[in-house]
Formats: sequence, structure tokens, C-alpha cells
Amino acid sequence: MSLLIYFSSYTTNFSTFALLFGLGNGIIIGIIYILPIAHCFQYYPTKKTTVSVIIISACGIGTLIFSMLAIDSMNPLNLSLTEGGYNLYYGK
Repeated sequence: MSLLIYFSSYTTNFSTFALLFGLGNGIIIGIIYILPIAHCFQYYPTKKTTVSVIIISACGIGTLIFSMLAIDSMNPLNLSLTEGGYNLYYGK
């Protein structure tokens, strides 16, 4: 996952970035979900629904919390990406 993020930072167009960052990381995160769910299903075979709800909820809450922390650390002054119709990343 770290390699995909690193490689996507060097892309020059949006479609390549979306493919590497969006689709690639989505597939990896989906694979990461399988591991704890499969192990917990083995340990709690009668509580599969409860275990899967707890794992998926914890992953969603973790994403929510860490995304807010990431935004605050990368953009602490809450600056806009556009100034007078000029995009600070991609130009006009």
C-alpha cells in the first residue's frame, strides 16, 4: 500500500493517479479486511454477524478519525485550493 501511494505521487495525469491510488489501495484494503474476519470467524463460529459488524465498524471509525487527523496535519490553516479561479495544484 505504501508503494502504491509512493508511485501515485509521481504520476503526471489524473487517470493514472486514480488507478494507482484509488483502485489499487481499494483492492489492498479489501484484502486487509479478509484477514481479521477470517480469523475471528474461526474463533467465534456462532457469532459471525457480530464479529463482522464490529470489525467493519472499527475500520470505518478508524478511517474517519485518521482522515480528520491527516487533514489537520496537512492543512492546519484550512487554506483553499483555489484562489481567484487559479487551482494551486493543476493551474488554470
